[in-house]
Amino acid sequence: MTLFLTTACNLRCTYCYASAGNATPKFMTLETARRGIDFVAANAAQRRSPYFEVGYHGGGEPTVHWPVLTASFDYAREKAAELQLELRSSVATNGVLSGPQIDWIVAHVGGVSLSCDGLPTVHDECRRTASGSGSSARVIHTLRRFDEAKFPYGIRLTVTAEHIGTLADSVEFLSSEFHPSSIQIEPVYLLGRGREGGLGGVGRIH
Repeated sequence: MTLFLTTACNLRCTYCYASAGNATPKFMTLETARRGIDFVAANAAQRRSPYFEVGYHGGGEPTVHWPVLTASFDYAREKAAELQLELRSSVATNGVLSGPQIDWIVAHVGGVSLSCDGLPTVHDECRRTASGSGSSARVIHTLRRFDEAKFPYGIRLTVTAEHIGTLADSVEFLSSEFHPSSIQIEPVYLLGRGREGGLGGVGRIH
């Protein structure tokens, strides 16, 4: 099960498919998250699956809704223990995290898909904070913390038409500076702020 916790976001990416930050944000309640967890856990038990999985995503940044993320994870862990199942978990994040958030993710979550667009200059052009500044320094800090902890993560790189020429350099930068299990390259979705100037083609590099 994937929980889309919120439409709120701490970034204003130029190509955001959800136009996060353009409208009044919405937030999932803990009750809704618990009901979803109950459903998938019961389904796993009925089918005699040894595990169920909870992923955190969003039409924004899931870690912005931190209290519900952590509380629902604790609930899922309790439900898994009650039904004698394994809990598998993942978080999709933009990597703009506080130190305590990084510590919690490393200690609890099974893996992360982290969005980073490669070269800091490219990343900062596309993935800006709500105040308009670049976010690459924060993201690089998170990646280094994950590497120090030998925490499993993959990188999701969104490539735009104007930056296709630097794609090879961006992949080289990510491969040489960090230790992701994979680099997933995707085009801009022609939705939200990404309606103008998309790029076709999808690839995955291991």
